Amino acid sequence: WAIKNRKEIHPFVAFSLFRAKCEEFGIDLDKYSIKNGKLIKKQIPKPYIWFDVDLMNKTLYHVHHIDFHNSYPAGLVNTHPEFRPVVEYFYYNSDKHPEYKAVLNYTIGMMQSLNVKAVNARWAHLSRDAIKDNNDRIDKLSEAIVIAGGRVIGNNTDGIWYIGDVYHGKGEGPKLGQWENDHVNCMLRAKSHGAYEFVENGKYSAVVR
Repeated sequence: WAIKNRKEIHPFVAFSLFRAKCEEFGIDLDKYSIKNGKLIKKQIPKPYIWFDVDLMNKTLYHVHHIDFHNSYPAGLVNTHPEFRPVVEYFYYNSDKHPEYKAVLNYTIGMMQSLNVKAVNARWAHLSRDAIKDNNDRIDKLSEAIVIAGGRVIGNNTDGIWYIGDVYHGKGEGPKLGQWENDHVNCMLRAKSHGAYEFVENGKYSAVVR
């Protein structure tokens, strides 16, 4: 594919790389193909993108963020374990091959795509299962943070913004599907559910979704 040094590749190319690797590991994606993908696509839960409206446009301090490592692909592995070797191959080799991050980022979305004729949402059920698993883990971890005395103030797909003591607990680590506190003790202000800015260790960052 002549993309060894590229971090961004076309979503369909990313999915094609994933499919080719599946074949190498003895997985025939065509056997998972469904004909009612358009209908199944309607069952896919919405991404968790929200912020506490009571705290919008306010400057908040000592805010932390938890991130799940490649959470959607991890959700595919959790619900369909046969895909673990494939997903882990891309995950653990992404440092040497930056394009592998794009493979993992795009594949779950491509599985439900109606815009690409060759796909036509034929694997929408796999996408649905992966995203639902992600959302379930976000819910469980959010509950654990609250039980520990923290306050969850927002979600950004596979991440959690919260206030309180820095949380540590079950599932924390560097592996696929585990989570870590990737931002701690931040000053944060949100303009909307998908637009916010924060400062960490003097470094400013802005996010707009």
